[in-house]
Amino acid sequence: MFCPPEVGEILFETQLVTVKVLRKMNFEAGGIDLSRYKEGDKCRLPLWLARALDKGGFVEMIDDNLLTVTELSKALWKDQHSSTPLELPDDFYLKAKLTLSRLRESVRSFDTEKELSTLNMCFEDLVNVRLQKIFQAVRLRTDIPDFIKNLVLEERLLYRQLERVLSKWSKLIRGGL
Repeated sequence: MFCPPEVGEILFETQLVTVKVLRKMNFEAGGIDLSRYKEGDKCRLPLWLARALDKGGFVEMIDDNLLTVTELSKALWKDQHSSTPLELPDDFYLKAKLTLSRLRESVRSFDTEKELSTLNMCFEDLVNVRLQKIFQAVRLRTDIPDFIKNLVLEERLLYRQLERVLSKWSKLIRGGL
């Protein structure tokens, strides 16, 4: 299966996030009838739509879309002490991206800057730990269902792409043997 990088971005932008409705919307967007939501309602919308409505002042994204330093630190610690990637929520990378983005936009104090730095460091470390496990699994040609099951979608796509690249490269240097 060929998977261009744009597919990952499309998958990211279509993930659902929780928003709080700030004012009544008497229109439809992206095939979604927004008139059914009233002020104060919470609902889940695709990220691309939530962002547009947030900019327009119709909704605000809710903090349950965000990760805390504690959640990220726990995930990092557990993954560092496991030989295989541990299962993460399907929306893990979405939450990490939203959290880091929100903190970057709101850096106004030393505490926020420190939290951003800590989150950034934990996130980078976790990504590197998981990448190392994925690279090793591809190199060793590990296709264990439990290993694959514990990868989030973005990681499964990467795993399959790396698998194809390694297979083609291996055939090339072996002269098609």
